[in-house]
Amino acid sequence: MAQPGSYNSNNSTSDLNKIVLDYLYRKGYSRTEAMLRLEISSVGAIPEEQQDWNIGAPETYIQVYILLRDWIDGTLDLYKPKLQKTLYPVFVHSYLDLLQKKEKEMATFFFDSFRVEHEVLHGHDIRLLDELKTNSDADESEISQLYRKNKYRINLTKATFDLLVQFLFDNEANGSGIIIRLLNQYIDIKIIYAKTNEPSKPDAQTILELNADQKSIVVEEQPEGIPGHSEQLFDYNKQNIYLGKRKIPEELLPEIKAVLEERDKGLQEKPFLATTHPSLTLEELFEKEQKSIAENIDSVPPDLPLPSLRIKDIEAYVSSLDNRRNSLQLGKDGTPPSVFMYTMHNTYSSLNCAKFSPDASMFATAYADSSVQLHMSNNLGPQALVGNQNEPLDTIKLIGHTRPVFGVSISPDNEYVLSCSEDGFNRLWSKDTQTTLVKYAGHNAPVWDICFSPYGYYYASASHDQTVRLWSIEHTAPLRVFVGHQNDVDCLSFHENANYIATGSSDHTCRLWDIRTGNTVRVFTGQNSSVSSIALSPDGLLMASADDTGFVHLWDLRTGCKLQVFEKHQSPVYSLAFSYDNTTLATGGADTDVNVWDIKGLNSKAESAEDNLLYNFKTKETIVYDLQFTERNYCLGLSAT
Repeated sequence: MAQPGSYNSNNSTSDLNKIVLDYLYRKGYSRTEAMLRLEISSVGAIPEEQQDWNIGAPETYIQVYILLRDWIDGTLDLYKPKLQKTLYPVFVHSYLDLLQKKEKEMATFFFDSFRVEHEVLHGHDIRLLDELKTNSDADESEISQLYRKNKYRINLTKATFDLLVQFLFDNEANGSGIIIRLLNQYIDIKIIYAKTNEPSKPDAQTILELNADQKSIVVEEQPEGIPGHSEQLFDYNKQNIYLGKRKIPEELLPEIKAVLEERDKGLQEKPFLATTHPSLTLEELFEKEQKSIAENIDSVPPDLPLPSLRIKDIEAYVSSLDNRRNSLQLGKDGTPPSVFMYTMHNTYSSLNCAKFSPDASMFATAYADSSVQLHMSNNLGPQALVGNQNEPLDTIKLIGHTRPVFGVSISPDNEYVLSCSEDGFNRLWSKDTQTTLVKYAGHNAPVWDICFSPYGYYYASASHDQTVRLWSIEHTAPLRVFVGHQNDVDCLSFHENANYIATGSSDHTCRLWDIRTGNTVRVFTGQNSSVSSIALSPDGLLMASADDTGFVHLWDLRTGCKLQVFEKHQSPVYSLAFSYDNTTLATGGADTDVNVWDIKGLNSKAESAEDNLLYNFKTKETIVYDLQFTERNYCLGLSAT
């Protein structure tokens, strides 16, 4: 009598394979089982004549691609961004397979049906692939050889990889063998381990299982795609955009110059202030800014229309000019930064977000109990909160939302407050009447962030429904809907000239949108996790983004290229703030620290992130929710216990 599990010469290869896989599964070697499954076709465990390459119908490629795409769309948000990266190489090699099988019509139909999903991130290569028309093109063209002879690298976490393998082998009857073969032949999956407070190491079981293939274990992410092949976003990010300041209407110039002249005259009458004020007058500073705009007048597109400026707005503009003229010069060669920290005590983790007003005279906080609070200073100085450290603030409470509030924003003229909530609504509040003026409905899911335009009147909101919407405070329906992110849009920020919006998403990307056309003009990839905060520099040339793992990325808006990565934080970063002289970047978040980075003398060859770190400020273990530089370059912070 044969012993259980003994070898029987009548057992087929597939039966033996099943016995091995079942044994590994029972013993808990799930990872080895997964790797063995993926390697089956490459080691010949499935006879070549039984593989789909020879017997599979061409339409199976379409069916299995749709199956994979729809399954990824239905997975948890935790896994979706990584899994979505598998779709592009599967798309490319499915198309090349069909061409090599001489299924020209089916290849064209497949390519035209799904190319739009990949054109933003891979537009350059998509256009080259579109030129392939025959099987000889697929065999001999440079773009085909590039993909066929070089494995496309994808970084997946262990849990994500296991999830993908489980799906593929649960759907073998539906044609997923095609994807398994493509993964084996043309895709290099690297297993990564997420960054935590303590360096993450593969456990002993994983090391034992992967002992024969240690190259598959990496703790930090490596560049994805084909090694040495430039990402196609380079071409996409070449679109012309104007990042300069907004042009002041000609009819307002005489009025503004009159106010500037009056301010300068008042200063001249007080000679004792001459030593503390810069030699540049307000008129000269104004002319300097206008000259820089005039030099680029040919490239300046039409601005987004705004209501006519009021006398109050002109006075505020002149005051802003004066503040910036008298601001501190920060950086390695300048004045050390100061951080004025306001701490909300006994919030019991109910504080969701906080935001300072542009002129540093008040701040708003939003809570899980669906309320919004506005805290105002009685000081009438140019930066009221800085000069009001030891005086109590006036506080008003705004009630109206029915679910937790996740975003707040204060208008540039301090007359209104915006809030957004899990209830799916945006609300516009009056500071004077302390009531809701307008309730905006448009999103069909929780709204995570909201932001006023630098000139007021317009605002934008970001939502769980994967869209960003542009609104006017005078209209209850959105003016624009920006669609393109593949997951929640978590944070947003307006460009200084109010013509662009930058957004960060749980799909691990950031985008820059042109408000006038509604199109994406820049895409930024390379974040390790969901984007938790985003900010644009006052000169309009730089963008900073931070993710849930604590990495802070600095980008050049002109090219879409990453300039630097700062790695000091160990937890999600909730706030980013550029100084008004564009020399430093302040960052703060869940690890309770405030870090100030040098970005003027950026050392791109730094051996460590701390080479660009100017200062590290410790709080009393309070989470930092918001940072903002005043126009005079003092840094305000808000934390909570």
